[in-house]
Amino acid sequence: SSEFFGALGRLRYAAAGLGQLDGLRIRTPSFGGVTIGAFGGFVPDPRSGLPDFETQRFGLELQYRDFTAEWRPQISLVAHGSLFHGTIDERRLNAQLAFFPGQFRFGGAVELSLHDDPNPWNVGVVEVSNANVDASIRVDDFDIGVRLDMRRPERSLWLASVLPRSWLCTP
Repeated sequence: SSEFFGALGRLRYAAAGLGQLDGLRIRTPSFGGVTIGAFGGFVPDPRSGLPDFETQRFGLELQYRDFTAEWRPQISLVAHGSLFHGTIDERRLNAQLAFFPGQFRFGGAVELSLHDDPNPWNVGVVEVSNANVDASIRVDDFDIGVRLDMRRPERSLWLASVLPRSWLCTP
């Protein structure tokens, strides 16, 4: 986009690959396909959907898109974190890559989580928390695709405080 973008309120996506946020998101105009965005606000409570003023999320997004190229590449890098009761909780880095040649789509993503040492989950300081690759083809009204996905249990003090241990896939 060649224009500045700003949104305030309940955001469906805070950034590429990052869910809801009650807050502010801004993005620069595109310079050679590159945009820079920033966001911050409160995370909705997973049980009620109301803003949780004890949990804040913030971050930066760097994105590149070239819809004029034959493969129409789209690359996103998002660095984000959260505060829970005034203490740093989540620290993550997400990268997404996608190509859209003709009727096809090829993509992948990875999320790195950074943890304190020691931490309640007894995991390393850096952990691959999610990774995936996918491919699809559009045939008339149908998308036919395949996806390989790896996900680790959510490691967030905030979520552990509001959801049962069984939801977080922990014993």
